[in-house]
Amino acid sequence: MNNKWIIGILFSMFLLEGTVFQYMNTDYYGSSISIYPHFVLGIIILISIYLGKKQALIWGLLFGLLYDIIFGRVIGLYMIGMAGIGYFGGWFIQFFHPTFSLYIIIQFIGQFAFEFYLFSMLRLYQLIQLPIEVALTHMIIPSTILNLLFAIFIFPLSRLLIENSNE
Repeated sequence: MNNKWIIGILFSMFLLEGTVFQYMNTDYYGSSISIYPHFVLGIIILISIYLGKKQALIWGLLFGLLYDIIFGRVIGLYMIGMAGIGYFGGWFIQFFHPTFSLYIIIQFIGQFAFEFYLFSMLRLYQLIQLPIEVALTHMIIPSTILNLLFAIFIFPLSRLLIENSNE
């Protein structure tokens, strides 16, 4: 896949997360459940599966730093998390043949680990005061499900794009 395509897709998802999807958040409408889209991370995990762990590490560092600068309260939090999850996905897939079910498993583990990592770090720095039970049921699991549904939706489109770019 051409780097121009990767930059375009990741940057457009980054812009959509920061603008359109903020108004689709249930927290915005007064619900007790907070769903945070991390679609860029889903694409970074996809990159790790099909293009390798080094590519995912680099894209995770770049877009994680962009998240930290624009949205973050702590510099380096998103950068380390996105790069680490991207590298993990690429490392894990090297032992198996990439299939759809393995893609879903890696997406689920990666998204859940990233959400739990964010909660843990924000709790460590005392930026949030939620108990773990509330965070799991009201933030981490709903966000993971939304991001997993997005990953399932983009899988066929991304496969076509990757296979056509290799020809």
